[in-house]
Amino acid sequence: MMAAERLSPLSLAAALRPPNAGVIEIERGHPCRPGDSFLHHLQLGGLGLAIATGTAHRCDLAFTFTTALMLHYPQWQSREESIARVLHEAVTNAIVHGNLDVATPTADLDGFHAYCAALDAALDDPAKAGRPIEISAVHIDGLGLQLAVRDHGRGFVPAPVETHTAEPREHGLSIISSLSRLRILEGGRCAEITFRDEES
Repeated sequence: MMAAERLSPLSLAAALRPPNAGVIEIERGHPCRPGDSFLHHLQLGGLGLAIATGTAHRCDLAFTFTTALMLHYPQWQSREESIARVLHEAVTNAIVHGNLDVATPTADLDGFHAYCAALDAALDDPAKAGRPIEISAVHIDGLGLQLAVRDHGRGFVPAPVETHTAEPREHGLSIISSLSRLRILEGGRCAEITFRDEES
């Protein structure tokens, strides 16, 4: 595991490439205390990333992490598109609704403009933009590919979501649940996502 300051998209991709186990971005004033899933995945030989929200917002984090996962676990390449989509939803939720604490916009133009203004204001706030996001993953024999995305926001109590449905619905957690097994942990701050072995 590497530590770095001010990760760029290129340095992030290099830090996640084998044989590296991942990277923690050091953000002044925001000590990173990795969660249980992150530590568990690394103990099992997995891949981990802890990065400031501002950096995460500037990078295509889901794509970069998925690309690295395929290098570490090439047996999952047939599921790459689903893994990337699930990670995109989980990372977006962690950035926007978790660490930046921005609500979902209303379905009109005024709501969209208010959402954009709230997002810009939150990214300009060092207290929010410096909060870490953790992503980790490991292949566990007999279980599958397990991922975790954790934020440092207020958390939430999720509404019941039917898992592994055939038709993806139009919100993040339902999309994740339609493509994988989802558990919400740590008061809504951590999404644990599993792609089963038989689905690989």
